[in-house]
Amino acid sequence: ASTHTSTSPLLSTNSYCPPSPLSNVDSFSPCRLIERFVVSPSCDILTFDSDQYTEVPLGHHLYCRATINEISVTRPYCVIQTNKKSLQLLVKYEDGLMSQYLKNMKIGQYMKMAGPHGNFSYLKGK
Repeated sequence: ASTHTSTSPLLSTNSYCPPSPLSNVDSFSPCRLIERFVVSPSCDILTFDSDQYTEVPLGHHLYCRATINEISVTRPYCVIQTNKKSLQLLVKYEDGLMSQYLKNMKIGQYMKMAGPHGNFSYLKGK
């Protein structure tokens, strides 16, 4: 299985995003992994194809859910960038089930996601 590794780093944005209408934590949608950018041996930027999570407010997160060894595992991850067709997660790999699952995901595989969820609001200039 091949993995696609990006050659360009993530571009940052400091703009405010209004809350998304998709805030139901119980409603998970599949998102396909389309790119993996290696930041360090223990950290990657994962890009998922998604037109549903186009506006995730700063300070909010998405829940990722997977069934691992017959156990349903759900963990929150901060979104570092979105656009009209994709979202990016910065993932630090640790020893947990979800960390290892994300580390071993292949390009083209799907992750179930829900959200955004959070109670922090950033207002530019305030």
